[in-house]
Amino acid sequence: MTDEDEKALWFQLSAIYNYFSQKHSLSVELFHYHDVWNADYSGNCELWQHLWKGESLAFFSYNFQASRRLSLKTRIGLDWLQYHLHGDNSFSQLSPRINTNVQYQLNKGMLLWSFNFVNSNHGMDVINRAMIQVNSHMMEKGMPELKKSHDINTYLYYMGRFNRLSVSAIGQFRYNHHPVTDDYYLDEANGKIVKTYSNGGNAQYYSAILALQYKLCKFANLSG
Repeated sequence: MTDEDEKALWFQLSAIYNYFSQKHSLSVELFHYHDVWNADYSGNCELWQHLWKGESLAFFSYNFQASRRLSLKTRIGLDWLQYHLHGDNSFSQLSPRINTNVQYQLNKGMLLWSFNFVNSNHGMDVINRAMIQVNSHMMEKGMPELKKSHDINTYLYYMGRFNRLSVSAIGQFRYNHHPVTDDYYLDEANGKIVKTYSNGGNAQYYSAILALQYKLCKFANLSG
């Protein structure tokens, strides 16, 4: 089996400015998150691993009440992710961060559109080269050479009330660019299965949900 002695250090810095008025509000946010890991492996795997990871983010948020019915909430920024595993090449990724919601109040309901764009972030369990024995049949190994990745999620939501009938509907699309997935192969030299990670592909998800609720009486509803 493999023994692990891990030490971790982290700190974060932040600065936030807010401004409010009757119809508008805005904020500027700066963040930095820093992590340092040291791990000593012994037993089946004799290895020392040192990883530092820094993530710097800058956001501009703006909320606007355009009218009694229409409102906008948006948060746009940049994310600079860096990490370096001792003995490997450094990783650096600069990517946008977008979070936008537009809401419109209908006479008997509400319509909401949302859009999100974020990058992916991985920890020491993924970004390392240690070959750890899990049991007598399986070993686990990290994968530092992961590709840059991001996720996009957008949906349109509708809610309406018509006397005793309530209607909710949502249509959603999600796209994962280079998502991290488990990968397995047979190590013939040791006669064991090795679990590792890869992110060479893409994934798309589509979903649509319709929900109805009918109020039979004061104490009973029928939904589906």
